[in-house]
Amino acid sequence: MKAESLKIGRVFSSGGEILYLLPEFQREYAWERENWDAFLQDLDRIYAIYDPNDPERTPEHFMGALVVVNDGLRGTIPVLKLVDGQQRLTTISLALCALADVLGSGHPDHKKIRKRLINEDEVGDTRYKLLPTRKNGDRDIYKAIIGGDGAPITAPTATRSRIDDAYQYLRDGFSKRLSEGMEAQRYFLVID
Repeated sequence: MKAESLKIGRVFSSGGEILYLLPEFQREYAWERENWDAFLQDLDRIYAIYDPNDPERTPEHFMGALVVVNDGLRGTIPVLKLVDGQQRLTTISLALCALADVLGSGHPDHKKIRKRLINEDEVGDTRYKLLPTRKNGDRDIYKAIIGGDGAPITAPTATRSRIDDAYQYLRDGFSKRLSEGMEAQRYFLVID
């Protein structure tokens, strides 16, 4: 077993290609408003002390361990099965997408953020850097949000995915913060 401390940018291969695949035995996305609130509050705390002009003093925040198992290649894309950390990694990727969407495609950081989420030269499932399970329609909704393929869809099951709710909550949170004068690039650097 190998343990190392990585920033989120490195987890998502600093814009390079990778795929984190959630095994079907994993539970569906289960975080709720209290979890999303705590996540945004953590970002706000780091944002408040982060000085982009002093990279030597970048605050660190421990998000917990990710447990992954090498699952070979899909074409040329390295695949890692995400055994532990799916709620956090899904939320972080939704936060990055929400921030990119609030900024819009004309913003200079939009493309950098999108590179954390998408394997640009790929199609199908390998296009995404993270694939949730299919439970509650999580994967389809996630792909619609991250892929920018139109409005998120509603899962055709009795229980609805919380992924769309998380995305909307995070998007609203970033929209509010940016309208209050907080800096988008600083948020990106805090998450990354």
